[in-house]
Amino acid sequence: MMEKIVVIGTGPAGLMAALSAMGKGHKVLILEKNEIPGRKLLISGSGQCNLTHSGEIVEFAKHYGEKIKEALQILKRFSNQDLINLFLQLGLKLTQREDGKYFPQSFNSKDVINCLINSLINNRVQIVYRSPVISIQAFQNNFAIIAGNECYQANKVICATGGNTYPKTGSDGGFFSIVNKLGHRIVPLGKGLSPIITETNEFKQLSGISLRNAGLRFRTMSNSLISKRGELLITHRGFSGPLIIDHSRNFSSRMSIELNFTSFENSGALEKDIINYAINNGKRTILSYFDNLGLPKRLVTTLLQLANINGSISLSQLSKETRRKISEQFTAFKVKIHALGNMNESMVTTGGIDLKEIKLSTMESKKLKGLYFCGEMIDIDGDTGGYNIQMCFSTGFIAGNAASKAG
Repeated sequence: MMEKIVVIGTGPAGLMAALSAMGKGHKVLILEKNEIPGRKLLISGSGQCNLTHSGEIVEFAKHYGEKIKEALQILKRFSNQDLINLFLQLGLKLTQREDGKYFPQSFNSKDVINCLINSLINNRVQIVYRSPVISIQAFQNNFAIIAGNECYQANKVICATGGNTYPKTGSDGGFFSIVNKLGHRIVPLGKGLSPIITETNEFKQLSGISLRNAGLRFRTMSNSLISKRGELLITHRGFSGPLIIDHSRNFSSRMSIELNFTSFENSGALEKDIINYAINNGKRTILSYFDNLGLPKRLVTTLLQLANINGSISLSQLSKETRRKISEQFTAFKVKIHALGNMNESMVTTGGIDLKEIKLSTMESKKLKGLYFCGEMIDIDGDTGGYNIQMCFSTGFIAGNAASKAG
């Protein structure tokens, strides 16, 4: 039985690839290893499914680490606004939160999956569940795909099997060995959007405290100095929150980072403010000063204790050395990373199929005609906030559209 286009995987990339390939005179078949579609999509955003984010694509593309140029190439072909318009056409109502995140109006990921699946079924796209792909063989004009106990023939194959995080959803990275046998280089897989576990755990008792405008400084492997701000969450093992997880693609074991618990740019700015505040409030204590800044009292107390500083000392009694020590402690606190979170804590996979081996205008392999890749299995990952699911939908749309048009 000749199937013109076979899509492997029912995540956002696979479903979108099938959607954009259908209805153009080709048969489209989807193979899925699980018994239900979109298991990872079901749990995204705690089951609420943050689909995408607002913003012009030039700004949007800046949320993919160092892959800004590649992200822009992809988003120009299928943008966040294109995705929003498509879902509206399919009858799925969306809602935009104040922070720019888009969700289904019901805040239920099942509605997203049902919307896509119903559209595929109505257009006679066949989905075969419990069909893990064992091998793919390439011939001159077609492919032979062994899945379960069946062999499927296809002119075009779109691979959308995901990465290796949240392996219980089926996204276990096993498919990469098949891709490797087809001649593709796999950039080593890593964990992205991950919390960090610190080597020492001085803040364990502060677990749950969140700072909306904390600072982060670190040097990348290429020795570039990165300085960012955002929401920081203290956990019982280390740190999380967007400020940490958005940059975890750059972190590694035994790496040091600096945290700024204040809104001041650096220690000099904080020290200057302490001096100015003390002019009219010399009798106030150090604790009182930080309370006035709105910092959580338990955090302030812990930071002062770690620096062996008595918080009840009045500002007028502070020596220059102690004032400088306090400023460094609160704006440049050094943290050593022990490890990133495990595979079930890291939201996205870093690494994957080398983008240099994919035509980004079509998502077709440069090594094997008729073979396409999309979604989390390719080497691009984004920040939290809908950027990764958008990339899955964008690359899936491009792959499906190109496969259906190619001769």
